[in-house]
Amino acid sequence: MLAQTQVDFGPALAALTAVLVVAFPISVSVTKVVDFIRNLFGDKQPNVPSWLWNVAAFAVGVGLALGWGINLAGAVVQAVPALAENTMLNGTAGTVLTGLAIGGMSSFWHDKMAAWAAQHGNVGPVT
Repeated sequence: MLAQTQVDFGPALAALTAVLVVAFPISVSVTKVVDFIRNLFGDKQPNVPSWLWNVAAFAVGVGLALGWGINLAGAVVQAVPALAENTMLNGTAGTVLTGLAIGGMSSFWHDKMAAWAAQHGNVGPVT
């Protein structure tokens, strides 16, 4: 028979909840900021490479995380007992990593919102 052990998911669940509650809405905001920048400048410059908008999303995400002091990476690392003593992501590195993650999540929201708008006939095809 296998031995059963008690596992405390409290810190890990709290870190996951923080990611869901904080990162998802902020990534939507990053999406809208980058879309706003694209509408200001991108339509006038048709030869702008698409990777530039990804870089813009990462930059806006890092800017928001640094400006608001959001460090979800440090919270996630602290929730893992084996990594709890690691302080590498407790400072600016964790905040920058959080901003990069938020900027990366904004790509999902951009694609999802463009697909929703295309389904309802509000815009052209998804780009």
